[in-house]
Amino acid sequence: MTIQQKWNGYDWIMFIIRAIVFISVLYNVAVVKDDFQIPFWIIIVGIGLSYIVPFLLLLRNRTWYVAAELLFLLMLTPVFAPVDSTATGNFVTYTLMLGFYQSLAGNRWRSILAVAAVMAIGSLPSLWDSFVSYISILISAFVFYGLGIMFNALLCARNEIAEKNRIIEQQYRALEQYAAQVKHTAALQERNRISTELHHSVSHTFASLILHMETLQNRPSGEADLQPLIEHTQRGMLEVRAALQQLEPLNVAVSLSEAAAPIIQEVGKRMSGKIELVVKGEEAPLSRPVIHAFTQCLHELLTSIAQAGQAHMVLVTLAYMAAHIEMRVEDDGAMSEEERWNAGMASVTEQMSVIGGAFDMHSFLNKGVTAVCRAAIKNEADQPSIRVLVADHSSLVRDSLVTLLSLQSDMEVIGHTDSSEDAIRLGLTMHPDVILLDSSMKDSSGKPLTLSLKEATPQTRIMVMTSSDDVEEAYESIHAGAEGYLSKNTPLRELMAKLRLVHMGETMISHAMAKRFLRQTRSSDESAQQIESWKQSYGITDREMEVLYCLADNLKYKEISEKLFLAEGTVRNYISSIYSKLQVKNRDEATSKALQEGVLQGDAR
Repeated sequence: MTIQQKWNGYDWIMFIIRAIVFISVLYNVAVVKDDFQIPFWIIIVGIGLSYIVPFLLLLRNRTWYVAAELLFLLMLTPVFAPVDSTATGNFVTYTLMLGFYQSLAGNRWRSILAVAAVMAIGSLPSLWDSFVSYISILISAFVFYGLGIMFNALLCARNEIAEKNRIIEQQYRALEQYAAQVKHTAALQERNRISTELHHSVSHTFASLILHMETLQNRPSGEADLQPLIEHTQRGMLEVRAALQQLEPLNVAVSLSEAAAPIIQEVGKRMSGKIELVVKGEEAPLSRPVIHAFTQCLHELLTSIAQAGQAHMVLVTLAYMAAHIEMRVEDDGAMSEEERWNAGMASVTEQMSVIGGAFDMHSFLNKGVTAVCRAAIKNEADQPSIRVLVADHSSLVRDSLVTLLSLQSDMEVIGHTDSSEDAIRLGLTMHPDVILLDSSMKDSSGKPLTLSLKEATPQTRIMVMTSSDDVEEAYESIHAGAEGYLSKNTPLRELMAKLRLVHMGETMISHAMAKRFLRQTRSSDESAQQIESWKQSYGITDREMEVLYCLADNLKYKEISEKLFLAEGTVRNYISSIYSKLQVKNRDEATSKALQEGVLQGDAR
């Protein structure tokens, strides 16, 4: 049995009141101890139990507490009533707690009837001596019971007011944040409008003047007069361009940390918690689109955290690696990973995909959320392009890929072929960074070709492109060493982003292929022993394996809980445990890892 209730301030107040009453009852009983018909030690034990037992039960179950309180009243009131009215009056003060806690439990009317019955029966011995004493005991019991109900009503009103104040504060924060966003957006729109109008009017006018004056300059008579005018007009045009540069946002060469600082300061004013910025590594110069994408993502993430209003600490880390930059935003708020996704993280994913980066978000046991934005550093002068070799049997597909890759500023096509032998030869001689490999080459394909390429150039990363849905082929390619397996129907932006991530060291496999693969593996039991060994090596339980299957099916937390008959919080805990045991960050990495290690060939359940 677990403790269901933790003590609050009002519990301590009740504890102190009960302690005072307990001492008073002991004193009054000690004064008249010779008048009792039963041994005095039994009375002392009964009073002690009546003080301790209800409190112990209160910590575990309110219903048991009420039953114990009524039982002790029924047992001890008949003992005190005929001997000492003062001790009896003090003892019935326990009904104060009974009224308070029974109101919290929501059984007020049933409790009133129970108290009335217990006190009426328990006080009967005093009726034979004095009707007035009998009535006074009953009145005292109901007065104290009523005070308990009133105390409970005051507490509920206080809690309700506090909750309304919290809601009002959250709404005020949201309105304040929205007003700031509107103000910022309006300022940007006005800047863009002024910039556009100046560019189209003033610059056009200057250009026309220069053109006409240069035409007149060819005439010998006007050359001397026009030359100073041309120079003056050119200087004016340079001044207008300088003014336009001041109006355009993100047109000044600043570092990412400098661009992030105002955002952190702005959002920090609207948060009760603290935001800290940490820079790891030497800051590299970044292009304006990259800085713009990261700052927009940072603004969205911090805004989401501020709207939740439950984070006490937010840590923003900018980590500069050799070839890429990573921004981590970690908070200790109470929102779960799924709730944060539903709060509007699609725009963050879109921003990162525009610059060929990636966005991921995860939490451990729902204790805060960690969001990670990652992108390649592209604008260093000595930053090499991604050298890509295209191997596809279809000339149409091959030429299309070559054309699309050539349009990417950070990619270079070093060769293309429709032959497996040429692919191996080019891999040996050219040492590409990534090979885009067709899964259906004419002379060799699939696992044998992947193995040959990996043997010829082990440092090269291979992304297999397929037009089929052959699950076995996908497994064989990944098992042979391919770092990616995608459909040829993958959208261009997604393909380029995944190619960059493969080059950075990630493993990529599409959701659809992972789902089909897992569905097929669940219909076979040929590799049960291998899966069981894998589960034991990582400490994965049968229930966690079922949750992993659901993750591969791309089910949401609520759908998983309904399918497996689990609470949604339990599902979140299972998923966090799976990520921790596999040392991965999200469902894509968990699925890819299980696929690479060959444990999805059979059903482990």
